[in-house]
Amino acid sequence: MEQPQSSSAQQITPADQLVHPGNYVTVGWCKNKAILPNILCPKECRIVGQLLVDHALSHALTATADVSVVYIQLFWRTVKQVPNANETIHFMVDKQKITYTMNMLCETLKFPVETPKHPFILPGDFDYIRSFLKILGYQGPLQIVSAFFTKNLDQPWQTMFKVFNKCLTSRLTGHDQAKINVMQIFHVVVNKVHVDYASLQWSDFLHCVMQKKNVIQYPRFTKLIIVDLIEKYESIPKRLEEILNDLLTGEIRDTHAYKDYVEKYEGVEVSTIQPELVESTQGMHRTPRATRTLIELELRNCHYLWSSAPLTPTSLPLGYCFLTLMHLALHPET
Repeated sequence: MEQPQSSSAQQITPADQLVHPGNYVTVGWCKNKAILPNILCPKECRIVGQLLVDHALSHALTATADVSVVYIQLFWRTVKQVPNANETIHFMVDKQKITYTMNMLCETLKFPVETPKHPFILPGDFDYIRSFLKILGYQGPLQIVSAFFTKNLDQPWQTMFKVFNKCLTSRLTGHDQAKINVMQIFHVVVNKVHVDYASLQWSDFLHCVMQKKNVIQYPRFTKLIIVDLIEKYESIPKRLEEILNDLLTGEIRDTHAYKDYVEKYEGVEVSTIQPELVESTQGMHRTPRATRTLIELELRNCHYLWSSAPLTPTSLPLGYCFLTLMHLALHPET
C-alpha cells in the first residue's frame, strides 16, 4: 500500500473534474444494514440479533458511513483488478491512487485475524453444508446452490439467513435465496468456527465490483472502505460540504421546517471555544455547567454524526445544524 501523504494546505479538486455528473452511475441500495439486536423478525427469532451483537460479523452487518458521492462514482469508474493477483485491486480516491487488498478489507470490516494459536479453518464445501442443512430440518430438494430457499428452513435459521443476505451481499431482492459464501458464513456462525471471513466476503465483493453493471454494487462497503482510506491519507479531502449537499435532498429543502431554520439561523456563527475554568469554594478548578442550549446539542451531535471532522472552526455550515436537529428528533438517546 502506498504510504499516506500529508498536506499542509489541501487544494480540493472540483467534483465535476473527478467525475462529470453526466457520467454518474446509479448507486445501489446503501441501507442494507442490520440494527442489532432489534432486527425486524418474529419475537421468537430475536435471539438471532442478540447472538450477532458481539459476533465477529457485527461491524460488517451494522456499520455505515457518509462520503461524497463523487468518491463512490470515482471508485466505480477506476477500480481494476491487479493482473495475476486475485486479492488486490487498484482504484482512485480523489487524486490518490490506492492499492487495496483483501487483508485491508479485513481491517475495514473488523473481521478476526489468524494467529499461530488461532489458525483459520477452511469452510465446508456445498456437499458438507447441504448435509448440515438437512440436519437442521431443511425441507425440499437441494442438489445445487440455486435450489436453496430459506422458507424451507425452520426459525430462527430463516431469519439468520435473511440478515446475512441483506447485509453481506449486494442484492436488492431475492433474500430468500443465498450464494455459496453466505451458506458457508451461516454454517461457521452456527458452529462457531474460526474462519477467514474476509476471504469469504472478498470473493463476492470482487466478482460484483468487476462486473461493472449499470448499478454500483456494494455501496455500503465501498463507503466504509473510502472512509477508512480518508483516515489513512491526509491528502484525501473529506469533502464535508458535498456530503451535506447529498444529505440535504430537495425534499428536505422544500420543507417548512428547513425554510424556517434557514430564516432563523442563517449567518449565525457558533463558537467552539471551551469556557474558562473557575475556582470553586473548595479550592478546586471546575468548568461551569452551562445549560444545554440548542447550539450545544447541535455541536455535540455534529461530532457524533461526523466524528472525522474536527470541531475547530468558529462556525459550522448551516445544513449540518439542521441535519443534527433531525437526527436528535429521530434518535433522542444520542
